[in-house]
Amino acid sequence: MGIYLIYKLIDNKEILIYIGSSGQIKNGILSVRKSGLGGMKDRLVNGYHPNRFGEEKRLKRKVAFLKQMNNENINTLKFYWYVTYDNINKDVPTTIEKVLSNNYISLYKRLPDWHKQ
Repeated sequence: MGIYLIYKLIDNKEILIYIGSSGQIKNGILSVRKSGLGGMKDRLVNGYHPNRFGEEKRLKRKVAFLKQMNNENINTLKFYWYVTYDNINKDVPTTIEKVLSNNYISLYKRLPDWHKQ
């Protein structure tokens, strides 16, 4: 379980466009997505992105990301994944996601582009 950062690559420069997490506290217990393929892959491929990119209905990320990449003329996305909770690390992913999001807001006065604003 952990957090992931999505960057668009423009002219060999990585620009952060989304901060997300996998794993959250539910009823005092840390849980991870287990439907479909499970875990991070299922979340990124089959999950729904919170920003609908102007669409009325929710689209799975595998569709929404490609549409948005075409709309923004993005050829490459880079995904970075960091384990925050395992046998050694005990940081709750959603807590780390909030810290990173708040740090971004402090610097840029907004969330990254692919978040709901």
